[in-house]
Amino acid sequence: MRKFVAVTSLLAAGLVGCSQPVEFSRLTFDQSVREDRGQEWRESDKVLLDYRYPLIRLLMDHDIDPKKVSMRVDPEDDHSVILSAAEKVIDQPGMAGFTHDLKAIAEARLPLTLTFDLALPDDHESRTYTVNVKLGRVELSHAYGLGHAFSDALTRSRPVTEAHCAVAAEISPTIPIKYFDFRSDEAGKSHQLVVSLDDYKGEVDADLTFSHQGLQALIESGEIAVSMPVDSSARSDMFQGRLGQIDLKLGPLGKVEHSSGRVDRVRHSSLRLKCREMALSHGRPFTFFMDDSLDRLVSVAGRYSE
Repeated sequence: MRKFVAVTSLLAAGLVGCSQPVEFSRLTFDQSVREDRGQEWRESDKVLLDYRYPLIRLLMDHDIDPKKVSMRVDPEDDHSVILSAAEKVIDQPGMAGFTHDLKAIAEARLPLTLTFDLALPDDHESRTYTVNVKLGRVELSHAYGLGHAFSDALTRSRPVTEAHCAVAAEISPTIPIKYFDFRSDEAGKSHQLVVSLDDYKGEVDADLTFSHQGLQALIESGEIAVSMPVDSSARSDMFQGRLGQIDLKLGPLGKVEHSSGRVDRVRHSSLRLKCREMALSHGRPFTFFMDDSLDRLVSVAGRYSE
């Protein structure tokens, strides 16, 4: 009788052990995915909904019940999400496909690079610069200077100008270019732009190419334009022969009214949001660097990830 009880107890313990959830995957993103990020006095292990919901949808796409998979933020690294489930759930056929789709997102995040090809005269060696690019903050610009501000302040007028949207693209290492400008559609001109180098007198013909084919196509079609930086600090560095930023101009946003050289804060905030949405509407590579989505995934580790 004792042997029967002992064996039964062992079987029960084994069954309980099999039903316990185990960690089977770690998803690491390039920013915090914690629901209460930015609130230093709170440290929840809940995953931000912008990541949780897409993961739930992806599980369902592979016929996996999301209620049987737990998600939590790693307490030691708030960039990582830990997925856990019972072994019988992990062994489902759809789990390999779920992991494969996540790996495909991470592997699509190839480094974004930009190449400047300079067409120097025949008595000089050809020169090419290839740099890494990081897309970041949105920037607003409009044709309104200090002269306008003083004049309008004296006359108490409230002029209206068109605001334009751009995304700052930080490049590293810096390039010894003092300024550049895209050519207009001039007949017989085979190069995209002219540049001024820090160590060369006169202008030089040049072409630029982004490694991301989608972004390059948008530039070649004219839907997105490349320009010198709007940011005054980046522009100052450029004039000193240290080009560390270019801007991707996405287009007009709408009218803004100026009062004593200032724009209404609410209007300014709404235009920045509109600019961000305009950038994200182009998809990758913008979504690799901006907003919250599965495109911020950088690595997948665990079961089925090899």
